[in-house]
Amino acid sequence: MSELPVTKKKEVSKIEQIITGGSFQDMMKKTLPSTLNPERVTRIILGSLRSNERLRGCEPASLVKAITQSTKLGLEIDSGLGHCYLVPFKKEATFIIGYKGMIALARNSGAIQSIDSIIVMEGDTFDYCYGLKPDIKHKRGEGVVPAENGMTHVYS
Repeated sequence: MSELPVTKKKEVSKIEQIITGGSFQDMMKKTLPSTLNPERVTRIILGSLRSNERLRGCEPASLVKAITQSTKLGLEIDSGLGHCYLVPFKKEATFIIGYKGMIALARNSGAIQSIDSIIVMEGDTFDYCYGLKPDIKHKRGEGVVPAENGMTHVYS
């Protein structure tokens, strides 16, 4: 890994001090669910900062706020899981939940039985209704090869 310029080292060092500091680590231990390890979360965050120059240029307070949002929800930032991301907008770090993070939150809530996304193709039988008793009826068309037909709907 190449050396960072002195000014960038100072920025990372200041943010590293906040993130690795006792009060921030204590907050993470209190807010993270048992499925997430504070040390792993810290390593992922520091890795993100070291690899993203624009993120290093963000105000430390906005970084702390964004990281705190992710820890309270129990989502890993910028990991291979695709749960959530720290995205720099000018000098502000913004917390953005990915679709996989939305699915993880829904599953973790215990309020759903399953999540699935389905593509309806030309030739399929598809009917849905809204209201107090929403319902979806979908049956693949016989002998229909999805790659040969156009998509008409998508539902979850």
